[in-house]
Amino acid sequence: MLSREELSNFAEYVYNGESIDWDYWASLTNITPAQGARLAHHIDPIRHADKYGPGDMPKELQIKISRLEQWLASISPQWTLDKLANALGLDNLPFDMAEAVKKQRIDEANKNSFDTEPLEPLSNEQKQDYYSLAAWSWVDAIYILQGYKPAYQISTELVRSHFPAKVKYFTDSLLLGAIGKEINQAGEKSFIDSPANWQAFWQSIDNKPEPKAEAVDGGKVVLTKNQRRDADFQQWQHEEPSINLDEFDKDTIHEFLKQRDLNLWKTGFKDWWKQQNFYKAMPGRKPNKRR
Repeated sequence: MLSREELSNFAEYVYNGESIDWDYWASLTNITPAQGARLAHHIDPIRHADKYGPGDMPKELQIKISRLEQWLASISPQWTLDKLANALGLDNLPFDMAEAVKKQRIDEANKNSFDTEPLEPLSNEQKQDYYSLAAWSWVDAIYILQGYKPAYQISTELVRSHFPAKVKYFTDSLLLGAIGKEINQAGEKSFIDSPANWQAFWQSIDNKPEPKAEAVDGGKVVLTKNQRRDADFQQWQHEEPSINLDEFDKDTIHEFLKQRDLNLWKTGFKDWWKQQNFYKAMPGRKPNKRR
């Protein structure tokens, strides 16, 4: 299965034939709205000003870029990658673009602090204050539930360095919908929940029994092949939100999916595709171009 990074880099290569120099773009403070809109869609605005890859830009992609350009221009005539990340959300950017922004933020934070602040245990009074709040973010929850004061951080790199195993379990559970409610703060996606729910979730981690297969009539529940394809397709969209289906034809999408799981997607794709809502032709238009 391809990671979000691999999928994003694949799209970048499809559009440009090579990787974008994100360090160069991260160094600029005068990115135009037109350049920012193209970068957000995996396209190098210098190397491919009017085209991408071997052919003309698809009409749907042109429209999306034009709309984003207009929206960015209505806010500011000049942008940085960091400002684009705040406006669009890190999870909606090409993977390496988001990584360049994170690196830039960490470097900036390191300029202001030579040493990472040590973990500070919570006093009983501080615990009461935190538990009286209506909600905690998932990052704050990791610290509080282990008895520490949440550490200030620009990105999530600090909590990941403090508690790598816990962060992985928490983020996996958030993606699966087991805990947390998704919100958007200053252009970045986060998850919050009540102190009581976080505490119950935390206790379930330490006392979690071995997972057992659900049973029907004494046997294990077995998903059909298409149900497994549905689940994998939804997971792909969640892992790579910056890739828009309208930018690819059916065969390209099939190639993406085969790289995730060849055994699952090598055959049966055509029948599965016809069951999807986005396969249907829209009123007043020719049948979907992915047919």
